[in-house]
Amino acid sequence: MCIRMEYIYLDNVRAARVDERALQEMMPYFTEKFGVPGGEFGHAYEEEAAEAVERARETIARSLGVHPSEIVFTSSPEESNNLGVIGYALANGKGKVVASRIESSCVLESVKYLSEHGYPSRVLGVDREGFVDTEALKKHASGATLIAIQRSNGEIGTVQDTHAASDIAEDAGSGYHMDMRYSYLQERIDLGRMHVTTATIASNLVHGPLGIAALYVREGVRLRPLLRGTYHEGDIRPGVVPTALAVGFGAAVREWMRERDAIVTRMRRYRDSLMKGLLEIEDTELNGAAGDRRIPGNVNVSFKGAEGEAILLMANERGIIARTGSACYSRSLKPSYVIRALGKTYEVSHGSVLFSIGKYNDPSEVPRVVEVMSSVVEKLRGLNPFRREVR
Repeated sequence: MCIRMEYIYLDNVRAARVDERALQEMMPYFTEKFGVPGGEFGHAYEEEAAEAVERARETIARSLGVHPSEIVFTSSPEESNNLGVIGYALANGKGKVVASRIESSCVLESVKYLSEHGYPSRVLGVDREGFVDTEALKKHASGATLIAIQRSNGEIGTVQDTHAASDIAEDAGSGYHMDMRYSYLQERIDLGRMHVTTATIASNLVHGPLGIAALYVREGVRLRPLLRGTYHEGDIRPGVVPTALAVGFGAAVREWMRERDAIVTRMRRYRDSLMKGLLEIEDTELNGAAGDRRIPGNVNVSFKGAEGEAILLMANERGIIARTGSACYSRSLKPSYVIRALGKTYEVSHGSVLFSIGKYNDPSEVPRVVEVMSSVVEKLRGLNPFRREVR
């Protein structure tokens, strides 16, 4: 007989448990209401699907303070970011593209693609906490077609001054793409009041299903489609919207909004308590900013003298699931490019561990997490011959 271990799950940045209500509302669209959103003369099943998708679109739009017609469903945040960066640049001239060094890898790869196709690019460094210098951004914004500065970083949790960045983009006559998936619903932000041309959000990060995301596209903004086929979603991308996934996305957003203050307060308590406990472990340092300049669901620390992969393997055996390094680099031997961009050493980068908190985590879990991590780090440091020699 196999007994399943009770895990404390702190890898919500990668995949999160689907909200029960969202799952319940999705199920009929797999088994009974299985039509796809129809066109002008769709049959009854298609019309039913189209209405369900539009209800989800309206819910998501309300959460952002924008019009439903400005929400485009995509297959993933990576697709959204590609559309927001490459699709915008291709449709709006060949000026400079400006981004930060700690943008998501899909944004940085999109900037690299554009630079290889005639678009000058400028990638700005960040300070020790991961903040972009707004004066440097202002200096390099002149002549830009697009500025891409994320709202928050998924690895270190640092929240950028995107109001300042959007003002700089507006003054420069530039488009502004904001990857806001990691802070979506963890804070209140009204895109309709900012100069944001496109913005990315993701379903799974708010306990909706994987396989669907969205791109906010400001009214009047032109994007060039990146894929070919029968276009949908405002003629921006081919392929029909998966009805069940859209329904789940909308329901997850609605359920989060219904108790947002309580959820965010609980996540913030968890973050602050966990951060305090982990930093009491000897030779442990915080990566990113603290307090209100960090999203509620993120704790990232480096345990000097212990390697991240080994930490996680041992912690997993003891019932704690977390992540090491950038989520995009975690299966490679490369150090986290985000931690390295802060000016930190390879040792600090390789020893970094990310704990991402979701709405189903409870602060009562924190003592157990700290106990396990303290034990694991102590054991691994004891096995490190270089550390023993130093001591």
